[in-house]
Amino acid sequence: MTKKDLAGAIAAEMGIPKLLALKIVQRVFDGIVDALTKEGRIELRNFGVFEVKHRKPRQARNPRSGEAVQVPEKIVVRFATFGPTAVMESFCGVGTRWACENHASVRPSSTWAVAPAWTASRPLGGSARPVK
Repeated sequence: MTKKDLAGAIAAEMGIPKLLALKIVQRVFDGIVDALTKEGRIELRNFGVFEVKHRKPRQARNPRSGEAVQVPEKIVVRFATFGPTAVMESFCGVGTRWACENHASVRPSSTWAVAPAWTASRPLGGSARPVK
């Protein structure tokens, strides 16, 4: 789902012009960015937490050549949920994190610059636990 799609859905549901809905969606995103810039953290109840994290510089290896490379310090935005919220549980129909991740309409977009925190706990190779 794109920002334009989100604004279109809001406009249709609320009966407002798409341009107004797009401005509202953009203002919400700007507010999140402003809060992260000023405070480093924003908590949205029943949704999750965005946090600014500093990653230390580190030594890594180029997978093709095996050559050691220095990765510089990085500032990243991390999104985390602490278990499925009541809203996500009711939407996905089940109370497991794995089921919500595998539900087509809540799967993260491949265009995200930073992967959500829950992807770090997934097994390598992209496989996920089956939904029971």
